[in-house]
Amino acid sequence: MKMADVLSSRRDLWMVGTAMREWHENLFRHSLLTADIAAEVARLMGFPDADVELARLAGFLHDFGKVTWPKELQTKHPLDEEDWQIVRLHPVVGARLAGEKVPSLSRVVLRVIEEHHERDGDGYPRGLRAADLHPLSRVVACVECFVALVEDRPYRPCPLTGEQVFRQVMEEGFGPELVDPLRRAVDGDGFGGVSAAPAPKLFFPGAKKGGTARTAFPN
Repeated sequence: MKMADVLSSRRDLWMVGTAMREWHENLFRHSLLTADIAAEVARLMGFPDADVELARLAGFLHDFGKVTWPKELQTKHPLDEEDWQIVRLHPVVGARLAGEKVPSLSRVVLRVIEEHHERDGDGYPRGLRAADLHPLSRVVACVECFVALVEDRPYRPCPLTGEQVFRQVMEEGFGPELVDPLRRAVDGDGFGGVSAAPAPKLFFPGAKKGGTARTAFPN
């Protein structure tokens, strides 16, 4: 089951998706793609089916906090310190909003939302070490990093090759235990070779078809 199928059967998640689309179409597309790749990576890593679905939900909701950002952050570059203060808070804000909008969410999902920008002591918002993160937080963080790299960003005018993308993912602190299943996931039939191309077209029920996902805000 893809995340779009989950949305069609869950009114609470449908409303969250609608809020994302209203803020920016590309936030919604980024979230859909992150959700489905995260679930596939978790499956390939041997997580139980229940955790695979938690990875899908957390991948979809990881950037929900961005709906509180000023609209100008969609395209602003470079960001000033005040902007970065907003950016660094979006995991915590997103977890709070997700808990309010979807009260049935697992605490694991909320934790992953909070931790998806933590690395190994030098991430945000809390600077947690990798050993202190939930394993699914590392999965979603790795996938979200990858998806951001294959999308267009104002600070990266030239698209990256597939190998450049994976090299940068590893430079972000993600080892072979995550990057190898990520390679397998995106090279499969379900994601259209996204490792070497912009994010594929993804459609929300009722959305206007056409156009490749083009994201223009900080990941």
